[in-house]
Amino acid sequence: MRLWFDLDNFPDVNVFVPIMRRLPDHEHIVTTRKFASLEQLARDRGLDVRSVGSHSGSSMLAKGLGTAARTVALLRTLPRFDAAVGGVGAWILADEVYLGAEVSGERTQSFWGMSDRVIVTSGLSKAYGIPGVRIGWIVAPKGLTEACWTQHDYLTIGPNKMSDRIARVAVMKKNREKCYARTRKILKQNLPIAREWVESFGGRLTWREPEAGAIGLLKYSGGTPSVEIAERIRAKQSTLIVPGSHVGLEGHLRIWLGGTEEFLREGLRRIGKELKQL
Repeated sequence: MRLWFDLDNFPDVNVFVPIMRRLPDHEHIVTTRKFASLEQLARDRGLDVRSVGSHSGSSMLAKGLGTAARTVALLRTLPRFDAAVGGVGAWILADEVYLGAEVSGERTQSFWGMSDRVIVTSGLSKAYGIPGVRIGWIVAPKGLTEACWTQHDYLTIGPNKMSDRIARVAVMKKNREKCYARTRKILKQNLPIAREWVESFGGRLTWREPEAGAIGLLKYSGGTPSVEIAERIRAKQSTLIVPGSHVGLEGHLRIWLGGTEEFLREGLRRIGKELKQL
């Protein structure tokens, strides 16, 4: 059996090396990343490792983006990904709702086709820019999709006819590319506006610009709870943002960067009015 071990941090080496030694009859694929002396430690413990990716830095946002990017790099690096996961009965569940919403660079490669044990979910709400239709889907081996369908029937009777028809038209290849192009155009138009707005705070707001999608995660200075800030903006400016504490990142605020230029500028103006009073 072929087993894959990804040693992402120093404790992983100490945890998994004894396990590998207890499984001498299996082939081991060991990956790690460029982070301090992590590679050297793994080799000192007698492991034949291949390095994929690097340390993303201290920012929680950078860590999140770096993890996703490294996952894709790992899958492209492994010679036969299905042998790595299939040997232990594992599955990869990939939510690809932002595929097609890249600000620049190549289209992100889909996980579908990388293995027989991949499940892909997506929908029309993000890269397609059609959230009101409320349609999503799953792509998986036939038996699994049928099993999911039986569970889905407990949750909803079915989509309305209009939403179903719109979805069928939207996912046609020529229409899909038009939707993706529209989303990218909006993102490229709005990012400079958001960048200028963040810079206007003179370092009190910082962020790492999104590489895909219309979501910005801002880190603010000061100790005011993010829920308190979000509630203040809701009550005084009739504008909704997401407090970082709701996604496990206190000291941050999540804002939307989509919509028309006029809409975005007005939203940022309202948010900024309250932030500057902190």
